[in-house]
Amino acid sequence: MIFALTIELNLEGGKNKLQVAVQHTVVRIAKLFKYSAAIFFIEKIQYLRRVEIMDLRSLVLVFLIVIFLLSSLGKFLNIKSFRETMTQLRIAYPWSGIGTVGVPIAEFIACILLFIPSTQLYGQLLVLLLLASFIWASWRARGRGVDCNCFGGIIGEQFGRMTYLRICVVFILNMVLFFTASNKALLEFSLVEMISAILTSIGIIVIYSLLVLLQKYNSVHEE
Repeated sequence: MIFALTIELNLEGGKNKLQVAVQHTVVRIAKLFKYSAAIFFIEKIQYLRRVEIMDLRSLVLVFLIVIFLLSSLGKFLNIKSFRETMTQLRIAYPWSGIGTVGVPIAEFIACILLFIPSTQLYGQLLVLLLLASFIWASWRARGRGVDCNCFGGIIGEQFGRMTYLRICVVFILNMVLFFTASNKALLEFSLVEMISAILTSIGIIVIYSLLVLLQKYNSVHEE
């Protein structure tokens, strides 16, 4: 009887020791995981500090360059459609022909001037001149349903309130460039940062295009 009790006590003692060992092991694993996670996050923070993140002004600059580059290429690729817009605006010859070629060329030149740090001011002034011409075209097209062809027909939209809204947005972004300064040129940023900024700009334009198409679809079905 005493022998049986002794064996039972030894078994219980062994179980207790095993439980204590398991608990210690679990605690050690938890501490190791905690320390590993802490080291991981510290390394990530140190990495992010080393990475050059593009500032707001540079993002705005890339966005404006992408907008005018797509607008210029769109007009060149669909020059007949843009010439038709000039005709609908009732611009007399030869000014209509000059405008058909001159506007996309001016937009392309604005992209180049904005990209080069030493000529950015001239690019900003050219953007203001282009915006003034867009306002004049919107005023001239009022009430007549003239196709905008702002991106060469890629976005099928007519002159109207949205045209003025786009002009206001571009004007505000251009003013951001006027009243702010950046310590780095675009070429000084990493390739990853540049590609990310360009894709983000294109994504914003694509989302806007989809919203325009959705609005057209809804208006057609309502009629």
